[in-house]
Amino acid sequence: MLINNLTFVHGRPFSGEFRIMSPRLTTAKNGSPYISLTIGDMTGVLKSYIWTNTYEGPQDLVENDRVLVFGKLREFNDHWIAAIDRLERLDNSSQQPISLIPIWWSPTSNLLPALHK
Repeated sequence: MLINNLTFVHGRPFSGEFRIMSPRLTTAKNGSPYISLTIGDMTGVLKSYIWTNTYEGPQDLVENDRVLVFGKLREFNDHWIAAIDRLERLDNSSQQPISLIPIWWSPTSNLLPALHK
């Protein structure tokens, strides 16, 4: 599923293949560790969070990893975020290689969808 095909409803589960950007392990004000990152594809980006105490998947996430994400959409401070429950690292072969070129690699947002068509 592409970012722009997600149905943004609070609490709605979603899954899809994405690239990750800026994974960073940090600690919440209550002392709980979490990973902050952005997931993206050719259609957009979505700020995401992994709470490490309930998360299933690799902890050593790397910039531009291709991943399969399972999570829930949440509205937080008037923005949409993803709360990721499970993540699987994938190899770089794909049925849809263009759709997984993240939008942050493109100089303009309309180039990748045009290439995909």
